[in-house]
Amino acid sequence: MKDNMEEEAQKKNISSRFDMAFSPLSKFADDLPDHKPLVDYYVESNFHPKFTEWKGYKMRGLGFNANTIKWVYENWTPWKDDVIVSAFAKTGTTWARTIVNQLYYRNDAKLMAMSKLLTMPQLYLETGLPLKFEILEKLPWKKRVLSTHVPAPLINFERIKSGGAKIIYMMRNPKDQLVSWHNMTSKFPVRPSDPEFQKAFPLDWKEFFEAAISGVQYFGNKDGEYYLDHLLTWHEHRNDENVLFVVYEDMKK
Repeated sequence: MKDNMEEEAQKKNISSRFDMAFSPLSKFADDLPDHKPLVDYYVESNFHPKFTEWKGYKMRGLGFNANTIKWVYENWTPWKDDVIVSAFAKTGTTWARTIVNQLYYRNDAKLMAMSKLLTMPQLYLETGLPLKFEILEKLPWKKRVLSTHVPAPLINFERIKSGGAKIIYMMRNPKDQLVSWHNMTSKFPVRPSDPEFQKAFPLDWKEFFEAAISGVQYFGNKDGEYYLDHLLTWHEHRNDENVLFVVYEDMKK
């Protein structure tokens, strides 16, 4: 009984957090689609995570959904001058996106305020459900700053280029990435009720290191793959005219 009560309390808390990720957007646009299915999806994904897979790349829980990135690849068309910040987790995604937001919206207080409300639930191509793109389409911006953690084979480069969008790919020292990733995952709220999560993201550093490099942390990777494999898929596109590679450590200088 106590465990059930605690889980229900956690569900309410997470539901409230995701609701607040979408509700404030109604101040910026009329007739936005009902975001409740998105909130329900994120709650379910946190408490009853399931594997999704496309092209052999797997995702599990925390809102990441291989079916959604498949929909994006096949159906979504970016706008001219959209910027997609692509990066493996904890290699500078949010930092780079914040800089581009400043460049794009610094002279528009309304759009700057709106951009600060947009985070993982709305902006990552592979999170949630395709419904979120109906929300993004109705917001009052003419060029958007989006994100993704997926490897290059899950990106429709032809559609992005023909739409006039650009990609920034972030890179970071793998050691620093792994330490930062461990610090972040140790604070995730789903650990007590999810043995699979505990296996993939143990608190102990040595166990975490082994889990990471053995490729059992599924955020859009194949079995046995981790950060360097992700980077190599993107390295093939380093000379694409609409792709810019940026090094995290260079940004700190």
